[in-house]
Amino acid sequence: QRFPRTRSRAAPPLRKNSVRLAIYSFMFGPKMKAACPMCSSIIDALNATVVHGSQRVNLAFVAKSPLERIRTFARERGWNRLRLLSSSSNNYNRDYYGENSEGGQQPSLNVFVRRNGKVHHFSIPSFSWSRPSRGRTSATST
Repeated sequence: QRFPRTRSRAAPPLRKNSVRLAIYSFMFGPKMKAACPMCSSIIDALNATVVHGSQRVNLAFVAKSPLERIRTFARERGWNRLRLLSSSSNNYNRDYYGENSEGGQQPSLNVFVRRNGKVHHFSIPSFSWSRPSRGRTSATST
């Protein structure tokens, strides 16, 4: 059995042949007893189809738990095709809507697209249908 590819800090770079990077923040913080069932269900389905999607987009999954805990959980779930990342030693979750101001975990999807030498960022914070909070926008350029 092949184990998931993992990284502890840096997000995967934008490949030359694919100018899109999507990162799904799933709810699995270090203080949580288990990962969110909804997030796990979504990732279960994506594990089966990521081979096809990766032809068009780089896809990664990030959680606040330490990397070894994420790896153990991934093995238990049978996630063997996913790029898994840990944000335990950085501010990714806080900066990219993966946790709220109190440090609580929340799911989010961030997409980075390179066009004409600029990287544009689009996000779906917390998968809610409400407008972004003041000072945060759902589409930004960086």
